[in-house]
Amino acid sequence: MRDFFGKRQLRAIVTSVRRAMDNHRLGSVVDRLRSGAPIDRELLLTARRAWGNEAWSADLRYLEEGTTRASRSTAPILECGTGLTTLLACAVAERKGVPVYCLEQDAGWTEVVREALARYGLSAHVSYAPLVPHGDLVWYDISGIELPRKFGLVLCDGPAVLEPWSPEIRAGWRAGVLPVLAKQGIAVDEVLLDDADEPRAARLLERWRVEFGCEEVVIGTSDGATAVVRPRPALSAQPAH
Repeated sequence: MRDFFGKRQLRAIVTSVRRAMDNHRLGSVVDRLRSGAPIDRELLLTARRAWGNEAWSADLRYLEEGTTRASRSTAPILECGTGLTTLLACAVAERKGVPVYCLEQDAGWTEVVREALARYGLSAHVSYAPLVPHGDLVWYDISGIELPRKFGLVLCDGPAVLEPWSPEIRAGWRAGVLPVLAKQGIAVDEVLLDDADEPRAARLLERWRVEFGCEEVVIGTSDGATAVVRPRPALSAQPAH
């Protein structure tokens, strides 16, 4: 029995040490990005491994595109779904004083991300926003959240539309970002859509083309596919008819 408790304590110590080392590695990446270091895949791979949530973390191509575009944005950034991308976007956006707004459907994960931001001295407007129906779609409930009237970039890696939503609703996937924001009179310059090789992505992109005159470029790699989507400027804040 003594050996059992001794091994359990040892495992706990090892886990704690590894977590501390990962926190240090991730902090170093954040500091380098803050200082203007080049955004390269090796740096992002280090961050992804240190973050530790690799089963749910975005692929490297999305991290690279998202971080690079966030570093160039001169207008507020919106992130749909939070995680490692939140830290990376905040680290590069703060150099230009660009605010980052984040919507998260899971209350517990919202707190995890807020704690991570505080740990590395980063700042973002992270809101817990459960999913609610918006016509034939579900998207975040932003009714009580104050948002800018325009976003230069939307990082779209959420929401996760799973059961118990109906198959019809789940088929709509992440399509709600443009129509819901447009209904609020919020314009969008560019959307970076993760998982563009997901079966529901083709239907989503077609809907955005019809309703918002969007044009997209799909970047496919061995890591997965990411779509860069740009609504027609005159229609970015209202659906096409």
